[in-house]
Amino acid sequence: MSTDTLTVFERAPVPRAVLKNAIPAMAAMLMVLIYNLADTFFIAQTHNDILVAAVSLATPVFLIFMALGTIFGIGGTSVISRAFGQGRAEYAKKVCSFCMWGCVAVGVVMSAAFLLFMDQLLTLIGASADTWEPARTYLTVVALGGPFVLISNCYSNILRAEGQPNRAMVGQVLGNLLNVVLDPIMILTFRWGIAGAAIATVIGNIAGAGYYILYYLRGQSTLSIHIRDFSFKDRICTGVLSIGIPASLGSLLMSVSQIIVNARMAGYGDMALAGMGVAMKVTMMTGMVCIGFGQGVQPLLGYCVGAGLWERFRRIMRFSVLFFVHHFTLVFRGLLPYSGADERRRQRGQPGHSGLLPEGGRHGPVPQHRPPFRRGEQPGLSGRPRGLSACLRSAHRGSAGGVRAGRTGGALRDYHPHLYPGSGDRRRHR
Repeated sequence: MSTDTLTVFERAPVPRAVLKNAIPAMAAMLMVLIYNLADTFFIAQTHNDILVAAVSLATPVFLIFMALGTIFGIGGTSVISRAFGQGRAEYAKKVCSFCMWGCVAVGVVMSAAFLLFMDQLLTLIGASADTWEPARTYLTVVALGGPFVLISNCYSNILRAEGQPNRAMVGQVLGNLLNVVLDPIMILTFRWGIAGAAIATVIGNIAGAGYYILYYLRGQSTLSIHIRDFSFKDRICTGVLSIGIPASLGSLLMSVSQIIVNARMAGYGDMALAGMGVAMKVTMMTGMVCIGFGQGVQPLLGYCVGAGLWERFRRIMRFSVLFFVHHFTLVFRGLLPYSGADERRRQRGQPGHSGLLPEGGRHGPVPQHRPPFRRGEQPGLSGRPRGLSACLRSAHRGSAGGVRAGRTGGALRDYHPHLYPGSGDRRRHR
């Protein structure tokens, strides 16, 4: 770790240290969102709603690869930053190598599993006769690039552990920007449709993974990805997984809950499924920013734990929470006038109710979303080795998404029966 990095981690003013690490991470996560939206946008330019629905079905499955990369990315970042704080540079090199080859092994296994059980997977996610082949095409191409997805997502985190947030951002932006550039060429110019979107996604992830691999092979880092440094000893595996699994469990279960939502929405037709997919990608914006903030702060917290700088740890945590709550509140208040909620309340004469959904019904009250800044907690808290409590929080939040989805879907059906043909008849016959 360079002298400048040590200065930032140990002695720089807390606001400067936090923002230096968090802002590049937040910008990179926003770029991830942009490339996700780009896939949907250019697919929509084909004027084929079936393809949009197929991408909506396939996206949560693809995000499972990213969640698996997070296991090694967040877990490795936590262990490496604490090792640097303790002055154990050689141990940090072994952890970095373990994460690389762990990503390769898990990526190959997951890709093979996806290809072998593709038909069962398509049935599970609710693919219809119309969306079956497009979704199959997209997932087959994406599965072939599985290891690169894991490596790209993993090392965008690990570079921050050695104080290289800007390089981590460059790798993510490079891959995502290439994807955005290739999308219109492959989807519209070459007329490859959904296969073109999948190929652009894989090429983007290969570019991002290649950038990180070259960074290490050129000797620009104090860490290593060489197989000779790979090791299971000294609790490397358990150290990475005990932090990484709880940290990734939230993302994994959110993907599972979205698969459940898609499977239920598929019963109302491919148009409803396409609309839900587009809406979910838009609502991911605040979540992505929050996750990026947490990932940026995590290396600072981990280093403080390893070095025993508990007073600095508390100051970083306090500043991070207050900074994010304050800025989220400002953004929320700034966007509120554009939501139209006040106008709808005046029209309906119902103060405190937006008019979009019923306040209650057969499925009970419509669940309210948590403040998005809660999503930024998990990566930040992963700087401390308390895997069990983090695991329980992640499991609760992810599984709750599926329950909320079911209740919200039922409430929508009750309140807007004209959107769901036949739903009124089912209610009358109960």
